[in-house]
Parts: sequence; C-alpha cells; structure tokens
Amino acid sequence: DDQADLAITLYQEILAKHPDHLATLYNLATLLGEQHQYGKAKQYYETLIRLEPDFVRGHYNLAVCYLQEKNPQKAQALLEEATRLVPEYAQAHHMLGGILVKQGALEAAAEHFEQAIAHESELAQAYCHLGMVRLQQGHMDLAQEHLENALTLEPAQAEGHYHLGL
Repeated sequence: DDQADLAITLYQEILAKHPDHLATLYNLATLLGEQHQYGKAKQYYETLIRLEPDFVRGHYNLAVCYLQEKNPQKAQALLEEATRLVPEYAQAHHMLGGILVKQGALEAAAEHFEQAIAHESELAQAYCHLGMVRLQQGHMDLAQEHLENALTLEPAQAEGHYHLGL
C-alpha cells in the first residue's frame, strides 16, 4: 500500500532526527505490525520499551508480534509484565490466558480469563474461552454459564454455539 509505505518513510525520517520520539516509535511500530512486518515492528517496540519501560501498550503490542512469529514464551513474559504494570489490562489477561491454555495450564488460564472479564465485562471472547476451559476441566454448569454469557454479548459467535452444543 503506497500510503503505508509513505507513512513508514516519514516516520523513519522523523526518527533519524529524533530517535527518542516516543509517539513516532509507537506509530511506526504499530504501522509495521499492521503490515505484517513483525521483525521490524519488534525493533521499534523494543526501543520504545527501553526508553519508557512502563509503557504497557508497547509490551502488549510486542507480545502480539512474538505470537505472530510463533514465540509464545517471549509473548508470555511481555504479557506478564503488562499485567504487572496495569493489573486491569483486560486484553493482556485474555491473551495471556490463551497462551496458558496452549501450555495446558488450565487453572492459570481460567484465572486470567476471569481477570479479563472482571475488568472488561463486555469481552465476549473471554467468557467463551473461560467456558471452554471449564468444559475441559469437566465443570459443565460453569462452562454453560460462561458460554451463555458470551452468546448474550455476541449472539453470532459460532465458537460459543459449538461448545454449548457439546
């Protein structure tokens, strides 16, 4: 896309003159991530985090890059840091729960899905994923409750319908 390429060039020119400009680092990293240039995006997010260690969105977005590159261990560490910095960061809890499910750590995953819901009660995917974990654990009543909550929030959610039908 020509506009994205132009924006990338402009951001790089700004950073050549002002390498510590946080907003430019963030915008460039985000744009590169949207363009599926995760390796390049990671470099800018890492610089951003080095300059501003408490910038939680940088940790989260860098974790997304690592997940796209099939590196869940690095992503997990970044998401743990993000939830340490901002305990109410629902999306970070949700994504961390997903990583833990894949590791088989179901109860730890459930705790993160519950944290996500506690901080963002409209997060249908977190209810759905919590329901799937409870289903795997054999807690059918809890699973049904969470899956129904997901479908109440997002009635067209196929994943929730599928698991409720099991």
